Amino acid sequence: MRRLAVLASAMAMAETVLFSALSPLLPTFGSGLGLSKAEVGLLVAMFPIGLGAAGVPLGLFGSRVGVKGFGLAGLVMLAAAGVAFGMADSYEQLLTTRFLQGAAGALVWSSGLAWLVSAAPQRRGEMIGVFSGAAAAGQMIGPVVGGLAVLLGRAWVFAGVAGFTLLLAGFGARFPGPERDEPQSLALMRKAHASRRIVGALWLVAVPSLLLGTIYALSPLQLDRLGWGPVRIAATFLAAAACGVIGRPLAGRWADRRGFVPALRLLLLACIPVTVLIPWLDHPWLLAVCVVFAVATYGVVFGPAMALASQAYDEAEIAQVFGFAFIGLMFAAGFFLGSAVGGEIAHLAGDVTAYAVVAGTCLATVVALAAGRR
Repeated sequence: MRRLAVLASAMAMAETVLFSALSPLLPTFGSGLGLSKAEVGLLVAMFPIGLGAAGVPLGLFGSRVGVKGFGLAGLVMLAAAGVAFGMADSYEQLLTTRFLQGAAGALVWSSGLAWLVSAAPQRRGEMIGVFSGAAAAGQMIGPVVGGLAVLLGRAWVFAGVAGFTLLLAGFGARFPGPERDEPQSLALMRKAHASRRIVGALWLVAVPSLLLGTIYALSPLQLDRLGWGPVRIAATFLAAAACGVIGRPLAGRWADRRGFVPALRLLLLACIPVTVLIPWLDHPWLLAVCVVFAVATYGVVFGPAMALASQAYDEAEIAQVFGFAFIGLMFAAGFFLGSAVGGEIAHLAGDVTAYAVVAGTCLATVVALAAGRR
């Protein structure tokens, strides 16, 4: 179980390194290519768009070919897409390669989670917290990779990341995979997604994604306007991810004991004040502290939310690899709305409005959870 946890954690890190490496590069892309806030937001959103577009069809395929082969193929694809991103020299190429990274990430995401949860279903929240904590570790490394890419050149840095990913695939090939699930019919899928329990759980995955998408798109530009360069921006997100490495497994274990819905109410409530505060800050150090707290708080919501959705899929007799693929789609949808749509709102009406919209959505979700309990 420990060796499997290490493998799954490394898979999570490989995916999130490429995902989060973009943040320190955004000011460089923005000034070098003359991008607007909306175009920057779309670039941020292309990874989760690829994640969502590929997740569900690949999840159906993965339930037939097996979790192990699914995950190893994802690691190889992730390495190839990372090399292509390092060599891209136009906005259109950057969009395409980020999309391909997201599509490969869908394989790694759903297979890694399904592999880990199938080994310890009674510790679902804790296992997802471990995976999510490893993803946060990847978020720590990703901004460093992005900062190095600014200083040393994207092609060499992302080629090095691809080499590590291929080594990880070779290591994973030595592990026995879990048994294959029964093929999933479309009728069973439709029936499962008519359930309010599954739909509600998926929404709870989308909400923290919405918050993260907004802050990942807007806060690097805000820090850049206040005089911080790529290295300091990378350090800000590094500190946020470090908090997630510790906090996410603990939050998952706590949610296993307390109950997923009560835990989610408290965690979402904590997200609201810091979200409203961020656009009003005009001191870079104070803004950086608030960004760290916000990103860490948003991140700990994922463990209980994904555990609740995974449990709902289990009760509906849906294969976990497909369930996590659909959970990945909800993450992608939320992150897309937060980054691309949030970037457009900020472009038209200002950052204050964009953050107010996502904070209001979070508040409405907390109210709905409380009303549902009554």
